Amino acid sequence: MANPFFEVNGDEIALLDDGSLRDLIGHLCEAEFRRHGRDPSGVLWGGNQDAPDGGFDVYAETEQPIDETAYLNRGRTGFQVKKPGMPPSKIGPEMQPKGQLRGGVKMLIANAGTYIIVSSGDSTSDSALKKRTAAMREAVQKDDPTDKLNLVFLDRGRIATWVRDHPSLVLWVKNRIGRPYNGWRPYERWAWVPEGGTDTYLMDDQVRLFDGQTSGDEGVSAADGIGKLRQELATPRRAVRLTGLSGVGKTRLVQALFDREIGEHALSPSDVFYTDVADSPSPDPQSMIEQLVAQGISATVVVDNCPPELHRQAAKVCARSDSKISLITVEYDVREDLPPETQVYRLEASGSDLIERLVRLHHPHISEVDAGKIAEFSGGNARVADALAGTIAKGETVSGFKDEELFVRLFDQRNQPSGALISSAEALSLVYSFDGEAVDPDSELAILASIAGKNVRILYADAAVLKERSLLQSRGKWRAVLPHAIANRLAAGALRKIPRRVVLDAFLNSGSERLIKSFARRLNFLHDSDDAVQIVKDWLAPDGWIGKFTDQLSPFGMTVLESVAPVCPDETLAAIERAGEGENGAAFTSRTNSHHQAFVRLIRAIGFEARFFERSFRLLSRFALSEGTKENHEPARGELKQMCQLMLSGTWASAEQRRLAISELCEDGSADRQELGLELLDASLESWHFSSAHLFDFGARPRDYGYQPRTQDDVDAWFEVFLGYAKELAVRSDDRSTRAREIIANNFRSLWTSANALDLLETVAHEIHKARPWNEGWIAVRKNLFFDGEKMEPSEKDRLLTLEKALRPTDLIQKTRAYAISRGRYDLDLEEVEAGDEDDTSRGYDRLADISRVLGTDVAKDDDAFQTVLPELFNEGGARLNTFGEGLAIGAPSLETIWDALLRTAKASDPEKRDLSVLLGFLIGAKGRDQAFVDATLDSLLADDQLAGKFPMFQVAAGLDAAGVKRLHASLDQGLAPIWEYERIAWGRAHEPLSDGPLVKLLRRIREVPDGPFVAEDILKMRFHKDPGEKKRHGETLFNFGRELLAEIPLDRDRRGNDLHAYDLATLSRETLKGKKGEAAARRLCERLRDGAAAGDVHLFHFPKLLGVLADLHPTLFLDAFLDDHEAHESGRRRFFRVNLERQENPFSKIDDEVLLDWCSKRADVRFLRIAQEAVFFHRPESKGAYEWKPLFFKLVGAAPNKETVLKVIAEGIRPWSWSGSFYVHLEERANLFVDLLEHEDATLCTWARDTLSWLRKWIDEERQREEEENRSRDESFE
Repeated sequence: MANPFFEVNGDEIALLDDGSLRDLIGHLCEAEFRRHGRDPSGVLWGGNQDAPDGGFDVYAETEQPIDETAYLNRGRTGFQVKKPGMPPSKIGPEMQPKGQLRGGVKMLIANAGTYIIVSSGDSTSDSALKKRTAAMREAVQKDDPTDKLNLVFLDRGRIATWVRDHPSLVLWVKNRIGRPYNGWRPYERWAWVPEGGTDTYLMDDQVRLFDGQTSGDEGVSAADGIGKLRQELATPRRAVRLTGLSGVGKTRLVQALFDREIGEHALSPSDVFYTDVADSPSPDPQSMIEQLVAQGISATVVVDNCPPELHRQAAKVCARSDSKISLITVEYDVREDLPPETQVYRLEASGSDLIERLVRLHHPHISEVDAGKIAEFSGGNARVADALAGTIAKGETVSGFKDEELFVRLFDQRNQPSGALISSAEALSLVYSFDGEAVDPDSELAILASIAGKNVRILYADAAVLKERSLLQSRGKWRAVLPHAIANRLAAGALRKIPRRVVLDAFLNSGSERLIKSFARRLNFLHDSDDAVQIVKDWLAPDGWIGKFTDQLSPFGMTVLESVAPVCPDETLAAIERAGEGENGAAFTSRTNSHHQAFVRLIRAIGFEARFFERSFRLLSRFALSEGTKENHEPARGELKQMCQLMLSGTWASAEQRRLAISELCEDGSADRQELGLELLDASLESWHFSSAHLFDFGARPRDYGYQPRTQDDVDAWFEVFLGYAKELAVRSDDRSTRAREIIANNFRSLWTSANALDLLETVAHEIHKARPWNEGWIAVRKNLFFDGEKMEPSEKDRLLTLEKALRPTDLIQKTRAYAISRGRYDLDLEEVEAGDEDDTSRGYDRLADISRVLGTDVAKDDDAFQTVLPELFNEGGARLNTFGEGLAIGAPSLETIWDALLRTAKASDPEKRDLSVLLGFLIGAKGRDQAFVDATLDSLLADDQLAGKFPMFQVAAGLDAAGVKRLHASLDQGLAPIWEYERIAWGRAHEPLSDGPLVKLLRRIREVPDGPFVAEDILKMRFHKDPGEKKRHGETLFNFGRELLAEIPLDRDRRGNDLHAYDLATLSRETLKGKKGEAAARRLCERLRDGAAAGDVHLFHFPKLLGVLADLHPTLFLDAFLDDHEAHESGRRRFFRVNLERQENPFSKIDDEVLLDWCSKRADVRFLRIAQEAVFFHRPESKGAYEWKPLFFKLVGAAPNKETVLKVIAEGIRPWSWSGSFYVHLEERANLFVDLLEHEDATLCTWARDTLSWLRKWIDEERQREEEENRSRDESFE
């Protein structure tokens, strides 16, 4: 179904005047050039008949003809553009004025180009078109006897077809003929320019664009910023948010992105859609983007004055995999909860020089002195400057005016002075925005009028005057005094002049949470107002309405607190501290606090100032300690880490302040606090990758990225503080020492390579190594040599090689710690080879395993060395303890003696951190020496109260044989080992030594334990697993057990999630349910799925692959089970597959059409309807293409005895049951299916298609209108 929004017809093309028609053809050529990667500067138009372009109205030239186009498939193309009709009799004179062929046409002949006559006055049939083309050929026959020239005649219908291929130009045409779409505009002058002013874009180095990613805080110039934005938006599916105060030139900057006269790589002006939310566009921006994506249109969408929620929704649509859209939205502020695919930029005010130039450009009569005064007053705000400049008449001066006089002049604007208008503006500015339409007694205007002491009708009229004078903006029913610089000054004046009690009573007693939030948001900017500060202090006091309930705020209260916090950060921090220290303090600072993340964000923002850092840090630490260390999302820990890093920290706390805060945690007696402190110490040593998702804004308070080093000396000073403290911890002899050594080692490479802290690192390394050998440091140095050695200066590399030798382990104990016990798994780091020896390093893993094995052999023979390293062999994370354990068994003078020592030490270690890898390795090594010892050891482990719970791990490591299986049965009888420990049988082909019989017997025993069926499922799945090309044969015993398991295994697996469970079930079903022998189990499985779904206990969307396998292997049985008589279908309401598997492959697609039809024919009166209810009869042959009817549709309808009823059911199922984006867009896509049937040879189908299409279109219109109204209501808000 064609979208009327992107439609234009020939009659509308005919309404264009000569100049616009010529411009249209030029824009179309440019659009084609850009689309196909050609330089658009090759398109020329607008010259006279004697110009060098050959006198064409439009001329296009490219070295690479565009074969994909109908009109630019030659290197040179000339267009003669005519508004009047061009019958054949006029074509000859047009091409041969004075009887001679035009020179431009001769040039085209010489270059085998194309000559096109464009006539919007003509609408030709095919025969009329041929006559015009023949007349063109006759005119060139003498000069082109071999028909080298390609000749084309374009009438208005064909022009319209070409325009429809470039939807943005549809907007352009509609605007030119006076039929603009509501609120949508093509590329043109979007930015406000005063009447008579010029639209020239003025460059200024003082205009700064910040992207929130650059580590420095200087931003980039406008010229560089335009380049960055163009690069960002040139890629589809990208979303950009441009923010900045009102009047700083955001819209004009966006307009410049499409101007090829500015910089390089301008975005295509022929592929852009612009709207301003204040214009109440229809369709709304989200719906517009939905439609652009649905139709596969490539474009840039610009949404001005775009609220955060609208941006969030639009960005999600823009980011879809099938999208060709890039999005840039413009707004005066930004929220931090934007989608991750959004890149945020902030534009800051121009310097006074640029504003002065702008004033002189737009208002030439204003003197240089007055322009300077205006620029100074405007504070870099172009809109304020222009508004003020517009009040100055010729011969008038304001050079001697005070700021207050200029401020008043903004409101008077050459009218009679009116203090009443200013007082109204002050009252209206108390809120961020207000409903400007309703005037009833409870309306927002009435409340504001009561504060101002005015009649609501007078305030309404004054708001209208303010809008006329460009001091108030509207979006739908909402109004806001803007720019903010003006509104904030007015609001401060209102608070100064109106009794505080009057203001507060009016707002707090209004019953309107929205209005109170809006007032709080205005206060957000007024930290310089004594009156605003006092209001917020009262609210945050221990008995204030926010301060008293800080630990139990509603979402409304939290929003207010976030808004007013910048006004009084000290009092805000005190209120949060009281909440944290109160009787509910533990819950308040925990994850159970629904505002956990909001408080964390607020505390971090307050910690920007050094005077608040310690208090903020302590609070954030409490919040952080409530978060799990393995959580994917750790707001407080993440904030603390950023606050402790060198750059983009968002705080001006000194390095020493931060070190003291970290040390307070590290020196605490709590292990959790110590670990948090060590994490933050790690963050303080980061020198490579700095990033932040924050914008660091906080009301109207000046903010930047926090402390940033300016010189290498600054960098050195920072790391002297934190490396010094890390070294202090590292030379101790406790757990913190171990972690500190690891932290320094982990950061060694970046500190050496990026921070250039060579001297400091050498000193620290020697001192740590002196305290005790620093194997982690040696590994880190080797890593640095391996990855960076070849790029280093010789002197630098020599220093690193010297350090490597100093740290290199030299005795057996040191080598054991370095190779076997160290936590690092970087195989290349430990290699005894030079960087670049790739032949050797490719065998790194095996070589290191061999080294560890040999070390184990040597340690087993050296009792002093063995006793020294013994306590360290069970620390969690040792890289090669398994192969070291093998070596211990190989070299042990007595297997029993070494094993007993290992076992005693293992039992004495912390069970939470215990690593038993060395014991497993020892059993593997002992197998080659003494199987009897291994059997006896396994028997003793089975009887060991402390280790019996881990017995399956030991048995699997030692290998599975008949005795091992017997022990596993005994272990299962004991019930000490968690059932999931037996999953190890599935790993690493451990089960392969067993034949099917013993394995199945073991699996049956496992199945009897709670959750055992899932473990049996995992093992059986791996038993059937085959590597590519591998052939396996299994006995019937295994297949029978698989069928038994499938017939009874629970279908709702919570322990690991249903998705993996469902995949395993599908795999087992494919292996075990084939053929006649699988029928009974398949039937039982189908019935369990069906009944579970009917009862609501099983969700079929978890099992698409399993359902597909069942339908494929046993189609008739599948149909009988799911679609024949049973309770779930008695009412005909339960649509298992269409509803539950909307986004998955419907299992009926696995069944041959003929099988389906044969099944239906057995009970035709019922079954045709059942299939109509459940099957999907349309699909997309290509992932992004149009829907098409499947052959099954025509076969089923043709064979059904109750055709009309079946068609009705199919029509009812056309709606999507799950979707993203706009519902009506999906309906439109499906409605096109019925358009294809309107001319079908079957009259019943034609009638059905027409009737269905009728109500579908009505439904689509209703849904479109509903969504647009909902979106508009959301989008038009200023807040």
